[in-house]
Amino acid sequence: GHISVGQTIEQASSSLTLDLAAADQAPVPLFTQEEKAAFQTLFASIPASRATDSAQHVDEIRAYFKQHDIRFSDGPKLVTVYLHDEDPDEPGRYELFPGHTGVLIQGDKGLYFIEKLAFQMPYRWIRFDNKNQLAEYLKTMYASYQTDGLASMILMENDQPLI
Repeated sequence: GHISVGQTIEQASSSLTLDLAAADQAPVPLFTQEEKAAFQTLFASIPASRATDSAQHVDEIRAYFKQHDIRFSDGPKLVTVYLHDEDPDEPGRYELFPGHTGVLIQGDKGLYFIEKLAFQMPYRWIRFDNKNQLAEYLKTMYASYQTDGLASMILMENDQPLI
């Protein structure tokens, strides 16, 4: 695959409750136990500082990926919108959680972003001329999900900032 997870976590983040419940209720198994562990590690909430500096949070995300040996190979890219917030399970602690993800593919006529907006919504395929356009789209779509007084959303392309 294009993403490998070498060191999985035991306990899923509470932010994945709906995703894991949907997978468990699927008419056919969606994951092996190994794949489920990799999924919950890749999309886990990441412990974070209270800092409002997004560059510091990029370092925290990259350190988490290194700690769990999360690697990305060539091909389609995972684009993740990380949101900085207080940990709902532990007030006074902060986290970065993946509020939205999609897949970015380089095409003949630009960049193609494939996303699913919500469980009840269809998948969407959007063409952008460049990553700046994609970043502006994501910042506009998810601006209302940011918590006042905390860091702006962090846009990652695999393990690097999107722009």
